[in-house]
Amino acid sequence: MTDALFWYGCNMTRHAEIIRLGSQMLAAVGVAAAPTGGPSACCGSPKESSPRIAEGMANRTMQRFNQSGAAQIITWC
Repeated sequence: MTDALFWYGCNMTRHAEIIRLGSQMLAAVGVAAAPTGGPSACCGSPKESSPRIAEGMANRTMQRFNQSGAAQIITWC
């Protein structure tokens, strides 16, 4: 079980520096957070104009969060 997840959203290439710095800041303050993100961890809102498809994307991401057993989700997104 993971205590926390560091969710960096789905657009890893556009925000690579923020992800790297976020990970470093968490480590610097002693927070062990498993990284999660990428296209399979999208919230749906910026990617899809169809509410039905965006809802499906968000639901899948939330299910993955719940299945992880993490007590916290940390994000900058």
